[in-house]
Amino acid sequence: MFIPNPGKFNKTFRPRNLQKLANFKLNRVVFGTYGLKAVESGWLKSANLETLRKYLGKSLKKEGKFWCRIFPNWTITSKPLEVRMGGGKGSVDFWVFPVKAGTILFEFSDVGLRKANELLNDCQNKSPVSLKLVKRF
Repeated sequence: MFIPNPGKFNKTFRPRNLQKLANFKLNRVVFGTYGLKAVESGWLKSANLETLRKYLGKSLKKEGKFWCRIFPNWTITSKPLEVRMGGGKGSVDFWVFPVKAGTILFEFSDVGLRKANELLNDCQNKSPVSLKLVKRF
């Protein structure tokens, strides 16, 4: 699973407004020739990210190379059911990456356009956010 090393404070505030989390470094293809770009905003859980990463690794094998541009570094906490108010913040439930529309999630190179479209279609089914294929200029 993709989770960061536990630091001093591992319980973060819940990321509500994704528009304030603009990351301008993640909006263009840098490493590869093709990229998977998010069309809508949402949360990408670490389990979803791991599924996408494993799928890309298996499908590309030795044909091409891929880069994962994101990492889940926000915690989502929850308290157990039927627990009274107070007692502090709940335990860490899962890790997410808040995806803003226009963020490049994955990049890959040494593949053709047909293979890139196949990867897009299969990753679209596994991802909770809509994706589109972009090419490096």
